[in-house]
Parts: sequence; structure tokens; C-alpha cells
Amino acid sequence: MHRTGSTEDALGELERAIELDGSHGFARLYRAHCLHDLERFEEAAAAYDDVPHGAFRGPTSWRMDLLVEQRAHCRGMAGDLDGARADFERVLTRYEREPHLALYAPVVRHRDPSFLDAIPVAA
Repeated sequence: MHRTGSTEDALGELERAIELDGSHGFARLYRAHCLHDLERFEEAAAAYDDVPHGAFRGPTSWRMDLLVEQRAHCRGMAGDLDGARADFERVLTRYEREPHLALYAPVVRHRDPSFLDAIPVAA
């Protein structure tokens, strides 16, 4: 998946890119994706928060909706079920209000928030 050969290597390269340009949207987004892939869910959720909100506009604006869905998944896997549900509701409400936006978004495995019900909550 990553040109460097491993997710860990890609993560290191992205962190170096962010050191050079902290406002680079793709570097921050892909860093979050790497953490997500590594199942470092709390870190990934925080990394998704670090992506500049104006990084993706116009034809790439769907990436921000996808970011919210992926952050929701990470929050749920990290035990923040309320935060995860709020993120899912945000995206679903947006698509209900503006259904044409969903036409441009890729199909995401986490689009259905019911998976949250199967996550055991730590006592």
C-alpha cells in the first residue's frame, strides 16, 4: 500500500514531511490513515483532528466527510462511543441534507454506525 514498503516506514516519512510543512493536508491525512491501519485508534482519532479543515475543497472535499467517518471508527474502537456516534450522525445528516454529496464519496466500510453496538465497553 505504501511506496516505502511498510506502514511504519510510511508513518515516519509522513511525520518528517509534517515537520517540514505542518499545514500539508495530505501528509496529515495520510499520517492519520497510517495510525488507523496500525490500529493505534486513539492516536489516529487525534491525528484526524489535526488535518487542516480547509485542506480539501472542491472536487476533493469528499475527503473531509471520509475523514469524519474514519475518525468515528477510530473513536469507537478506542472506546469513545459517544464521540463516534456524533461523528457518524454529522456525516449522515450532511448526506441526508445534501444527498448529491454522497455520489462523490467512496464507499466506506464504516458508513453504518451499528458496528458500535458490538464494541465491548471497558468497565
